[in-house]
This record gives sequence, C-alpha cells and structure tokens, in this order.
Amino acid sequence: MNKHPIKIGGIMKTFFNIFLAVAAFFSGASLLCAADNSIDIKPYPQRYVECLSAKYDSIRDGDYYYALGQAQEAGREYPKAFKSYCKAAAFYAKGTDNQKLIDGKNGWYRTNSIITDFSYTLPKFKSKIKKYYPWATADDINGWLATKTFLTMDMELPWGGKTFYYFSEVDNLKYRDQAIMDANSEYHGNPIKKFIDLILENYVRADYDNYTAPYDRPKDILADLQFSVKKSKLPKNGDGIVRIWWPMPLNTAGQGSIVEISIEPSEYLVSKTSPDSDIGMAYFEIPIDKIQCELVIRTQVKFRHFQQRFQIAPETIQAYDKESDLYKKYTAPSLNIAITPEITARARQIVGAETNPFLAAKLLNDYITANVDYSFPEYNTNDALGIPLSTYTEGHQFGDCGYQSAYFTALCRSIGIPARASGGFQYFTGKPQSHFWSEFYLPEPYNAWIPNDVTVAEMNKEALGYTKEDLQAYGDFFFGQQDPFRMVVQNDIDIPLTPEPENGSYFFKACLQDPVMLFYGSDKVIMMSSSDRHFYCYGTYEFNYENAMNSMPGGEIQVEAKDFGLTSFGEKAKFLLKDSYLGKSVEIKLSVKQFSDGNSGAVLILPASLDHIAYRLSCLNSSKEKEAFSGRWVIIGKP
Repeated sequence: MNKHPIKIGGIMKTFFNIFLAVAAFFSGASLLCAADNSIDIKPYPQRYVECLSAKYDSIRDGDYYYALGQAQEAGREYPKAFKSYCKAAAFYAKGTDNQKLIDGKNGWYRTNSIITDFSYTLPKFKSKIKKYYPWATADDINGWLATKTFLTMDMELPWGGKTFYYFSEVDNLKYRDQAIMDANSEYHGNPIKKFIDLILENYVRADYDNYTAPYDRPKDILADLQFSVKKSKLPKNGDGIVRIWWPMPLNTAGQGSIVEISIEPSEYLVSKTSPDSDIGMAYFEIPIDKIQCELVIRTQVKFRHFQQRFQIAPETIQAYDKESDLYKKYTAPSLNIAITPEITARARQIVGAETNPFLAAKLLNDYITANVDYSFPEYNTNDALGIPLSTYTEGHQFGDCGYQSAYFTALCRSIGIPARASGGFQYFTGKPQSHFWSEFYLPEPYNAWIPNDVTVAEMNKEALGYTKEDLQAYGDFFFGQQDPFRMVVQNDIDIPLTPEPENGSYFFKACLQDPVMLFYGSDKVIMMSSSDRHFYCYGTYEFNYENAMNSMPGGEIQVEAKDFGLTSFGEKAKFLLKDSYLGKSVEIKLSVKQFSDGNSGAVLILPASLDHIAYRLSCLNSSKEKEAFSGRWVIIGKP
C-alpha cells in the first residue's frame, strides 16, 4: 500500500493486489453459476498452478522428484525445479504421507514465486518502461538502465543462464527517483491531488471546536466483500473440502458499531472470531461436491470508523510497566517484525539521546518518510525464502506499506517502545484496497495506541503545485492522527489463523486481507488475484426519516455529496442508486455542481421511502458501468 491512493494497497502488489474492476453485483453468496466449462491452466506464471498433469512412471517416485527439485533449486534452475516439485507433489498426493505432500507443494510454491516475480527479460523490461513512461525518450530509458540498480534474479535455463528483472521494478522507477516521479506526475495530471486536497481542507485545516479528541467525526461504512472461483479450478483429489479463512472487521478504539448483515453461504460457516480479538475472520468448510459450477462467498458488514486525533503533551508521559503483558508482547520480535542488531543500531542512531517515547517515535517516523522510499517489494519471493519484512526494509531502505509499517514497528520495539503493524483496507478513493499502517503505545496518562502512517504521509512526494508548508502539514497529519477511511481487520502482523491450518500448509502468514484457501491432501494450490475477489465500501447515510419529512414535506429529500470524480459523469448522466440493505434499485436525479469551498460534488434528490440508504451510485449512460463514490452526505433541506 503507498504513495498513490491507487497504489496504497501495495502490500499485495503481486500476491494481494485487491482489484478493482467494476463487477456486477451477485444477488447473494451461492454455490451455483451459469454453465461455464472453460479451463485455462498453465504451468507458470499464471495464478492457478496444478500438478495433475505430471506423468507417472514405474521407475521414479515422489522422493526421486523431490530430491531432484532440491538439487535444481540449489543450482538456480528454478523452472526445472518447479516441474520436479510438481511431479513430486502429484506422486505424494496418491500416497499416505501428508507431510511429504506438503513439502512438495511448498517446493513448487517457492520456485514458482521466483519465476513469477522475476519474469521480465531485458527487452521486455525496456518495452514495459516505454509503455509505462510514454514521455521518456530512448536516451532516458537507456540512461536509467545504465545508472540505476534494479532487482534481478539469475536463473539457469535449459538453453543457458539469463538475468530476469522483477516485474514491479517498472513501477518502482518513479518511487525511487524524485525527478522521474515529478515528470510522471506532471504528465498524468497530478493524480493524487484530490486526496491531498481532501486531507488538507477537511482534516488539517478543519475547525475542531465542536469535536472531542481523540475519536471524532466518524464514517459509517458498509463493506461488501465477494469472492468467486470456478469449480474447474478446485482440486479433484484430496479430502474434498474447501477451507477458507475470511477477513472481518474488528472492534478497536477507533472502530466499532459492527453489524453483520449477511455471511454466505451460512450453512458452511464453521466459526468466527470475536470482533474483540486481535484478528477478525470467518472460517468456512465447503464440500466440493456441493458446488455445481462456481463457489461464491459474500459478506456484508456495516461498521463505524472514527477519525483519530491525539493531542500529546510529551512531558506528561509516565514510565512503561515493563513487566506487563502488553509491554512484553509488543517489544518482542515476530516472524516478519525481526529485530536484528542492524535494526537496533539504526534506531539508536536515529533517536540519539532522546528517551521520551513520543518524541523518539516521531524521529523514527520522520526518518522513514524522508529516507525509506516507497517501492513494491517481491512479496512472493521474500515470503517463500523466509525473508522478514523488517529485515528486507533495513537492507534495501525501500518497501511498500506493509514493509514500511513492519520496519517502523521493529525500530520502535528495538529501543523499548511497544509498537504494532495494523492492517486491513483503506478506501481513500472510494475503492477499497489492502493497506497497513503502524501504531505505538503510550502509557499513563494516555494508555492508548497512537497511529502513524508513514506510507500515506510519503504521498506528498508525488504532489505538484503545493507550498512546502502545505506538504509538510499533510505529512505531519499522519503522525498521531488518522483519517476515518479505513477498515481494521487485524491489530498486528503475523497473528495466527483460527483454527490453525494443518502443520506446514503454505499460506501468506503476515496478513489476512485476502481470504486464505487450502485443500488438504491435494497437490493443488490456488493463488488468488484481483479477478477472484471484489471488495466495495459504501458510505451509509442514515437519519430519522419521519422527523425529516415532518420538516420537509413533499416526498423528497435533497442531499449534498462532496467527493471524487463526479464531474466526469457529466450533467446529463442518469444514475442508479442501489440500496444494499433492501436489495432495491431506484433511478435518481443528480446535478453536478461546484461547491463554494472548491470541492466538486453533486446534489441528489433521494426518495424518502427507504429507512436506510447504503448506496452504490452507478452511471447508466456508459456502456461499461462505472463505480462512483462513497461520500460525505449532509442534509441541506427541501429541493
């Protein structure tokens, strides 16, 4: 997740890049679908990789192919090793040694991760750069290739060795070079301006006289998460059960009022964690033989998320209780928050003689925003090779939202400041994407987790046309404060799933922003991507209609919306309002306008017949339905 709003979900760039093509609504979760017998399975680097095509023979067995894969992997013959591990897993799936099956699947996962991440030859890499940066000249591109360091992997292929480039390095060019960033932003029209304007006008410069810190100005959100997979993609061997761990919102100090509207298919829901736990999840076990053509899972959950605005007087902070469970837990290392001697030395160098935890955390925060560039890391490869997020970021001094948050957390923990990397989703543009940020704990008199988001703060490096003071104010907002456009799914990285998967099963252990799907006893693994998963967040607008209609007779209520992108639809467009609570749709009147405060927006005439409006606004004039917005709605009176 995290310079451009669209890129803030960077933590999943490869493995979890959440979406978001606009998709038609499913009427509900279902195990049925229209007939579709198409199958598109390729060895790599496609999302679905299965080993059922392995040819069996009477001479060799799974142990032979597994040992062969290990030798090939050690020699960087990753394509060959991948095929050998596939064959080993296919053999093991026919036997009774489940641990060998898991080892074989993990072997092909490791090698497939490297092949998928490092998939660009030099000619392809150059052509992608030209396509992504159309303003660049041939001399520009050749100069970048000659003078910059890129993430590459040398592999031994059947026809000889070759160097391959990490595919996200094309995107990363602008993040690691401010001149390229500025030129790209100018060419594309300063794409993050609307979000920075939103923060500056509505949060940095807001009048807080009528609000109470630290939690105020909440947003009511309806989160609609859908997942689908064709039955043809599911395994034909194993125990016949699809096991899915599904993300759900948590109750936190800044988020609550959770209402579960629907969880489908409810008949296969085995368990749910409490919303007061450290990770929110629903767990399904679905018999494959009950799925006719397509498995569809859908949850709709409403929740409220507050803006956070802490006002800290550093001199009032008391000493930590170092014997408390909280202190011990959040100053200890974990799988991806490794605390190495290098990280500890870096933290001590940054804070110097500062011992106040709030001021020290601010120094660490500012170091990352100034020196640790945003960059999409090779998530699959690092996870497969067991490289912790914090260690990678210390060594490279770049990373995305997950890596930067884990790094800040590790720096804090290394000098005795309790910290954690919280995660879930952000919907800064109305289109939710996965995101991570961090929090550090302050003792008496606050006893609170203080938010910071180094990745979103760094977005000011992409902005053009602002004063230095405005950009500094924008960046400073994200230390000790937080916007309300988020959904928290987990309080920290590396929290175990419930129930825990069978020992050795592969899944991405850092976070649960994508559902985890496992098949026991099968040689199949499914790597989910944006085409499998669709996630929407709608703003909800609720008030007492009876009282409103008494004061505004006439059968209609005028509502004002200020948000992104409305003017692109045009004055004459027809719109459809879908009510997610009642399943109804109604065509509405809309007038695009410019408000006195400079925001673009719209005036909607809404029918007064619904007692709730959880809306998705769609343009009916377009051949391809467009997502509209989740906004800040205010009653302004009778039209």
